[in-house]
Amino acid sequence: MTQRALAKSVFVTPSLLAKLEAAQRVPSEEFAARVDEVLNTGGLFGRLWPLIMKYAYPSWFRPYVELEAQAQIIRSFELRVIP
Repeated sequence: MTQRALAKSVFVTPSLLAKLEAAQRVPSEEFAARVDEVLNTGGLFGRLWPLIMKYAYPSWFRPYVELEAQAQIIRSFELRVIP
């Protein structure tokens, strides 16, 4: 399947698909599910998506992502009306 045909099948632009393949953009969970369906991979991309998300952020920021996932409430205080 060509890149253009896959992009059309999963409802993204060819340029976005190229960026996803080059790891310049992070795929959505919905994108992973569509690729699994179109390529008949048995859910491979869906199973890999949590791992991709774990390493999608810089190493210094990853502990905060894990803390946010465990948080029951997140409060934010801003000095301006629009943060």
